[in-house]
Amino acid sequence: LSLLLKGTVVAPPDKF
Repeated sequence: LSLLLKGTVVAPPDKF
């Protein structure tokens, strides 16, 4: 989840 959270912080919440 850390990686996902970091990704959202750097880029827009595309994963969600």
